Amino acid sequence: MANDFEFRRLQKSDLGLVLEWRQKPHIEKYMLTQFVGDEVTQLKWFHNQVKREDRGYWIILVQGRSIGLINLIDITYPNKEIADAGFYIGEPEFSNMAGFILPCFYNYVFNDCGFQKISGHVILGNPIVHLHQMHGYKIIEEITVTSTAGAEVPCQSIELTNVDWKNNKRFSRHTAKFD
Repeated sequence: MANDFEFRRLQKSDLGLVLEWRQKPHIEKYMLTQFVGDEVTQLKWFHNQVKREDRGYWIILVQGRSIGLINLIDITYPNKEIADAGFYIGEPEFSNMAGFILPCFYNYVFNDCGFQKISGHVILGNPIVHLHQMHGYKIIEEITVTSTAGAEVPCQSIELTNVDWKNNKRFSRHTAKFD
């Protein structure tokens, strides 16, 4: 199953599809960054955010089909030790594959890139937190985060360390091509 996945750097030609995904209700309801815009806004985001050195964005492909987006942001430099991670599956029929996709990403982040920790915020009520815990994430605390729309959103702050991931041998065989 893991060999069916590939992760390709986000390109300008992907922006229409990413815009479509971001506006889907099953994505939007669990996002802290609320997106209101069009192709022009999306292009500005691409040039101002995606191209930054402290960020990485990849399109998730399953057997060549684009199904979602995964990212690292706020990467610490110069050692790339810590970053915040996020993802979404834009094509609902592939949502059940998250449990296979994420281990490929974690093996890349920790084994190939040498990160020591990835963290994130999960909106309370998002069932994905259970999958994250199965992968070794720890819930650090419950906090309130201000969304880009200005709303106060209750979240769980989570983190996964390199040591915890590597101690969880169950997913070590899940690898994929990254570019």
